[in-house]
Amino acid sequence: MPTSAILKLSKDLFAGIYFHGKDDNKLVISVNKLADSISIETHAEDNNLLELQDISLTGLGEVDIERSAYHLELGLENIKFKTEKRRRKYIDRLIKKVTNENKICRLKSSKKPGINIVLNEPTFITKINLGAKQLHRLMSTHENLVVKTSHKGNVSIVYSPASDDNYLKTLNHAIQIFNIDAKALEHSGSIFNTFEQALMEKIIARDIESIDDLFLHQCLPLLESRPNLNSYQILALATILFKINLSSRFYGTRKYLSYKKILWHDNVIQRVMAKYNQIHEVIYQKQENFVLSKHSMQPSRLLTKKDHYLAAMQRIVEMGQNAGVEIVVCYGTLLGAIRNQSFLPHDDDVDMLVMYKNVKSREEAVEQEDLLCSTLISQGISIKRKGRGIGFKVSDPVNQATLDMFACWEPEEGQTMLMMEHLRYRTVPTNILRPPSQAHLHGKDFPAPSNPKAFLKERYGITWKKPDPYHEFPWPVEMD
Repeated sequence: MPTSAILKLSKDLFAGIYFHGKDDNKLVISVNKLADSISIETHAEDNNLLELQDISLTGLGEVDIERSAYHLELGLENIKFKTEKRRRKYIDRLIKKVTNENKICRLKSSKKPGINIVLNEPTFITKINLGAKQLHRLMSTHENLVVKTSHKGNVSIVYSPASDDNYLKTLNHAIQIFNIDAKALEHSGSIFNTFEQALMEKIIARDIESIDDLFLHQCLPLLESRPNLNSYQILALATILFKINLSSRFYGTRKYLSYKKILWHDNVIQRVMAKYNQIHEVIYQKQENFVLSKHSMQPSRLLTKKDHYLAAMQRIVEMGQNAGVEIVVCYGTLLGAIRNQSFLPHDDDVDMLVMYKNVKSREEAVEQEDLLCSTLISQGISIKRKGRGIGFKVSDPVNQATLDMFACWEPEEGQTMLMMEHLRYRTVPTNILRPPSQAHLHGKDFPAPSNPKAFLKERYGITWKKPDPYHEFPWPVEMD
């Protein structure tokens, strides 16, 4: 295949050729040159940052070059400060971090921030190893990263992400990773189809941990706004998320914030989760239905264990009634009951509202909460109080379910104070809460606010009837 055709294929495949991160994603630049200095800089028209976590050099025989064999000079001449004293203080602090703590901090400049590695004597360099914060919010500056070596004034560019040489090297590396016959690419209808098949073969072979993270990231348009992802890119992203979760016990949604530009639409998220579930089933030989909620990625917990949650809810409501306290379903749990008569598939917790009687202040509500918690504990319920604000979690060991308990009180007649928007308390008309009504949830009746629809309108706005699995999501997600 002509070089020009191979180059076009590589440029099609590597939408994020500029990416490099830390650990497994560290950028390793092949040099194989004698050098007395190395420059690392960014070339961009606009203000930009150079942010690296670490720098190391490899010499002959793949031996690490000692830190004492070179020193770093920071390109700070373009940084502007109000006074020379502030400038000197900043530079001194930065140099101290670099030289004493071996930390490379971000360098901000109106033109070209940079780092020069000055070797004590000419040295044969085989590799330069650069680490950066994985998908840092300012990673776009590394799109313009240029690394040069110099020996006796002769300068050579050894790395530029958008160079033809880098595209060809990266494709060749990817072909080796997946054992793809380079000649087969000539007859392939699409390079994406070829790599999608190769990636899926790795997954089916349960060899997912050997898949190069850097390669997967470089195949994604990480910096584009609202990109359209093809089938291969969806699989690559699902594989990245799966590998992130392999090293974590809690799959918090905020862990995926770095990918918010490509997880921008409901359709994209649903396609990624479908592939994620497919990967999970192949690896663990167990079918699950993971969903991405505002809190975490997990199987639809409430639906999977609905009988446990329903029994725990009934038990807590009954205990509250015996203690003279009204407990009703609220928020997402009420939304599911009124709109679907079931738990919401993307919801990951049960919300219940404790309506204390004859309580006029938060202080009085805390006193009543103390009494209620003591009563629940005496009946075998575990309690976890909130670090700030009022409210608590109850864990029912009999049904192995945890419920979120919120509180409300009536500071003035006709107005009830409770948490409405996230962590924000305000008053709502008491008549939408009292006296309790009934809501149906999976064929069972539970106490609910007096006017559930008015309550939901207060909490979620006039569009509460329209399903929105991304309400209060960590980043904005569009829906058709």
